[in-house]
Amino acid sequence: MWALWTALGIAWAHPAVEALDRGDEAWFTGNRRAGARAWRQAVELGDGAPEGRAAEAMARLRLLRASCSLAPLWHGPRYEDALQGCGEGPWCVLALADFHLMVPVELGADRERGRELAESIREELPGRAASRLAWASGDTTPVLAVEPEARDGLGRALVVGRVVDPGPWVLGVGVLAGHATGWGLGVHLVHPDLLRRRVRGALDGFVATGAVGGGGYLETAGRVGAVLSGHASRTRWWDGTGWVPVDSARVQPGVVLRLGPVAARAGPLVRWETDQGEVFAGHGAWASARVDGRTWRSGRPAGVWVGVGGELALSPIADYARQGGWVDLRAYQPAGKGVLAGRVRGEGALGEMPAIRLPTVGGSSVLRGARPGSLRGRWTAAAEAELRYPVWGPLWVAAFGGGAAVEGSGIHPGGGAGVRWVLPPQPRNTVRLDLGVTDVGVELVVAYGEAF
Repeated sequence: MWALWTALGIAWAHPAVEALDRGDEAWFTGNRRAGARAWRQAVELGDGAPEGRAAEAMARLRLLRASCSLAPLWHGPRYEDALQGCGEGPWCVLALADFHLMVPVELGADRERGRELAESIREELPGRAASRLAWASGDTTPVLAVEPEARDGLGRALVVGRVVDPGPWVLGVGVLAGHATGWGLGVHLVHPDLLRRRVRGALDGFVATGAVGGGGYLETAGRVGAVLSGHASRTRWWDGTGWVPVDSARVQPGVVLRLGPVAARAGPLVRWETDQGEVFAGHGAWASARVDGRTWRSGRPAGVWVGVGGELALSPIADYARQGGWVDLRAYQPAGKGVLAGRVRGEGALGEMPAIRLPTVGGSSVLRGARPGSLRGRWTAAAEAELRYPVWGPLWVAAFGGGAAVEGSGIHPGGGAGVRWVLPPQPRNTVRLDLGVTDVGVELVVAYGEAF
C-alpha cells in the first residue's frame, strides 16, 4: 500500500502538501507574496494525516522567513505540536530534516543531521529527499537525477534558480542607556522586504530620562533606487562643564546606485540644530559610497567594509558654510567560534560652523567611554579592535581597545568590555551592553547593533 501511495504521491498529494509545494516554488523563485500566502494555506489545510501534519510543520518553519524575529515564539511550539502529531513515518522525518536544514543554527539546527535525515528517506520520498540534499549542498544534481514530474515545489525552484530571500523583519523593544540619553526604553524595527518588493525600511524611537527621539529610512530595490531618511531628537552633549540640551532634526531624500557590493547615495539635505536655545540651519547636500565585501556565517562577519561620505552646508540656504567628510574602514576575521573586528575612521570639516557641528568622538560608537560632545575638533581620527565571542547560545562577550586623536586635544586611549545578545537574522538583530573606559570618562552603553 505504501509503495502504491509513493508511486502516486506526486499525482495525488494531500491538499496541505500541494499548498506547501506551491509556496516553495513561488517563494524561492522570487514571488514571496504568493509563497507566504500558500504556506499559510498549508497550515490551515493540515489535518490529522501524517502528511497533513508534516506539511503544517514544514509550512510553519518556512513562515519564519516571512514573519518577524519574534515569530519563533508562536510558530515554534506549533511546529513541535504538528511534529509530535505526525508520528514516525517518512513524512515526519522530512519535517524534522527541514528543521535542521532551514532554521538558523542559533535556534538549534544541525546541518549534518538534516542531511542524514534526508538521506534516510530517499527510497520512500525520492523527489523530496533530493531537493533537501540539493538545498544542503548547493548542487542541483540530486534534483536533476529525479524525473521532472516527481520533483516537489522546492526542487522545481532549485532547478529554475533559487532567489535568496531577504529573511525576517526585526522587532525589538528594550532598555537603552548612555550619558547623553540617560536610562529609557527604545523600539527598533528593521524590515528588509516591505510589500515583498525588497523595499528596505527601519524605524527607531526612544524615550529616556535625558532624551527623546526617533527616526527611520526607506530604500527601494534595484540597480537605481530612491532613498529617504529622517531623524529628530532632543538629547544632551558635554560642553566641558556640564550637560547641555541639544535639539536636532534632519531629512535626507536621495537616489542610490548599486553595482554589486558597491552602493553610492546622494541628495539634498534639510537639517537644524538647536544649542542652548539658538537655532542653526545646516541645509545643503549629502553623499556617501560604500563597498560591502562581508559574508555572514552563524552570525559572524568576515571580510572588509569601506565607506566614505560627506555633507555640504550651503549659504544662503544655511546659516553657516561647512564642508565635511568622513572615511571608515572595517575588517572582520573569524577567530575560533568568534570574530575579531577592527576599525579605522577619520572625519574632518572646513568652514565657520557652530561648535555643535564640529566632528566629534565619544558616545556609543567611536571611543566608547568618552562623554558625547566632550571631544570636538576640526578633525578626528580613531582606531579600534574588538574581539566578540559566543559563550552560551545567543549570549556573546566582547573586549575592545583603541584610541582617538582630536584636533586641539591630542590622543585619548580607551577600551572596555561588554556582552551581546545575538539572534537571527544577522546583522539586524543584536543588542549590546558595553562599559567603556577612557582618559576622559567612563560610560555604560546599552544599544541595538554593534558599534561597527
